[in-house]
Amino acid sequence: MSTYHTHQPLERAGLIWVVCLVKPQAEQRAAAELSRAGLVGWCPLVSERRYWRRKRVMRVIEKPLLPRYVLAGVEWRKGKQISTALECESVIRVLSMSEDGRAMQVPLRDIRRIRELLVAARNRNNGRIPEAISVGEVMLVSLSHGEEKEITVTAVERDGKRVKGLISMLGINTPVTVGASKLRRGAA
Repeated sequence: MSTYHTHQPLERAGLIWVVCLVKPQAEQRAAAELSRAGLVGWCPLVSERRYWRRKRVMRVIEKPLLPRYVLAGVEWRKGKQISTALECESVIRVLSMSEDGRAMQVPLRDIRRIRELLVAARNRNNGRIPEAISVGEVMLVSLSHGEEKEITVTAVERDGKRVKGLISMLGINTPVTVGASKLRRGAA
């Protein structure tokens, strides 16, 4: 699952995007510092479910999509310079690909694509069972090696995150419990 967080528009006219290397585990702080400095700081976040055995607790945590990197938008028309990013405490350097040290610019289409992928991932069924699954319905389940098999739903658990069903393997109906995020409706 993914989430998309930004409080600033990413497609302002005249905005040039660069990549900043930041201190370890300081991505969100660096994005905030860049915003305070008058730039547009963006740290794309991904949500992940983590289980701690000792505490026997499952939590959803957010972590950076690009560990140790933050995207910074610089507005040339307002006289902002890329060097402004280096004044931020959490920023180590601005990445460059040329020998003369000019900052590597990220095309706007790549920024849009990152945003689209994060939004699409967040909107995907969020680990919950798609609407109106009924017992007896046949769905497709994704297996670990990429193959899809048909599953006949026999029960839907109360938490709405797992389905019990039967998968036919080698002509034998095998009972399985499947995470809802691995289910999808087949072509009708």
